[in-house]
Amino acid sequence: MLIVWDYYGVVEQDYYWGLSNQLIKKTEDQETIDALHNDLNLGGISWHEYCARIAADLGQKISEVEGKFKKHNINKQTIMAIQSLKDHRHVLLSNASGPYLSDVMKSLGIDSLFDEIFISSEIGYIKPDHRAFLHVLAATKSPAGDSVMVDNSPRNIVAAKEVGMQGILFEEHKNILHQICDLVG
Repeated sequence: MLIVWDYYGVVEQDYYWGLSNQLIKKTEDQETIDALHNDLNLGGISWHEYCARIAADLGQKISEVEGKFKKHNINKQTIMAIQSLKDHRHVLLSNASGPYLSDVMKSLGIDSLFDEIFISSEIGYIKPDHRAFLHVLAATKSPAGDSVMVDNSPRNIVAAKEVGMQGILFEEHKNILHQICDLVG
């Protein structure tokens, strides 16, 4: 079984996007926020350029904005689930800036938990685009029916199911290990 994990909101508590939206909402509308996030997630702008844009909008130094994103709160329940499910392959599929997320995961020592890491800015597709899921399935040579997506976004779970994968909507208060074991037997 291939288990595909989301990063923000599943592996790491979703502090990143909450702070990002909080910073940007002071100066821009949701459509502009979404466009900026998509630009970052597809590699159109770098992490530094993203922070520079936020800093300019808020009249702050780039280093101040970058510093606000340095807090990382790893979800221990998720890490324990990955470590417990050793008989399965684990990959990451995240909407993020590749260089930034790769550096974060390495610094936290969690990159080695995954057999492969797929980041939207590197593969060219953002979830819930079906092509993001199909890319992972093709790259891992995994049948959709033998794969499960664990994500905190209902629309990403719907999209994963539309390509034939199984899906688990991650919720903090539910035991993810039990949910996966119930699904895969």
